[in-house]
Amino acid sequence: MFGLFLFNKPSGPSSAQFLGQIKRTLRIPKLVRVGHGGTLDPFASGLLIVGVSRAYTKLLNQQLLHDTKEYEAEIILGASSDTGDRTGTITPSHTHGDIHTDNIRTAIETIQQRTHQTPPQFSAVSIGGVKAYERARRGEQFNIQPKETSLISCDITHVESLPDGLIKVSIYMKVSAGFYIRSFARDLGELLDCGGYVDSLVRTGIGHFSLKNALSMDDLDKSVEWYFCASGDVQNVGFRVYAKAEAEKLGLSGYAKNMAQNNIEIVAQGPLEKLYEFLASIHKGPAQSRINASTDYFQKPDKEFHIFDIL
Repeated sequence: MFGLFLFNKPSGPSSAQFLGQIKRTLRIPKLVRVGHGGTLDPFASGLLIVGVSRAYTKLLNQQLLHDTKEYEAEIILGASSDTGDRTGTITPSHTHGDIHTDNIRTAIETIQQRTHQTPPQFSAVSIGGVKAYERARRGEQFNIQPKETSLISCDITHVESLPDGLIKVSIYMKVSAGFYIRSFARDLGELLDCGGYVDSLVRTGIGHFSLKNALSMDDLDKSVEWYFCASGDVQNVGFRVYAKAEAEKLGLSGYAKNMAQNNIEIVAQGPLEKLYEFLASIHKGPAQSRINASTDYFQKPDKEFHIFDIL
């Protein structure tokens, strides 16, 4: 069993715990490596890209960990959290004055000009061989060096006044790899002299991958989509006819079509176990073909196909 999966992690389990659920549901053998591209905190939800097998976890480390990421976040201003989010110890601020959309926007613009960010104390950053969150839980005092990362874009979608003088700010943001939303909320609160922490967080995108195509655990029992794109000797060698024949044998729907730059694109929909058989056949290809490079992943279908066609 191998492949790349787009999953929608719910709020509650850690990323590691969610991987455990996936292993049990897909009955992945213990010796098969499983990893993810970018940790989501337990309170957060959204897109988590999961690689099954050494080849696909290697792909995560080489490419996806460096992709830009997109989030929808709700930030509480007027209080601080030792963890940077709603799960920590919340301390109200008694020093801030009025907080308006204009000065929130100005503070965000200041953060956007920065090229480095200091990760939260409760993070997996290694300090002397020990994870920062382990030191923080023991009450140790330590410093974390700023990391090169950036806030690419940030739009305020809503500002709401809450009881006790708190402000909830809803934000859509695009960030570079390694950017911490909890550090963003902390820094925003410091610039406004009021404190800030993350109340909710949803990751909506990683690179060109979108949350709208992410699978829930329940989706694995339904029709799943496998996307495949390859370059090499894949045109004028009967690849599309071969794909159609293999798909029809397995009762799959979708299409195969030639793309620019001698690429071929194949989309197949059906039960996961049938898609695995199809995947193995397509990676092998017809006798005359040669695949030089390819990308493929499992996702939630955006639209439903009823037959397998050649386009």
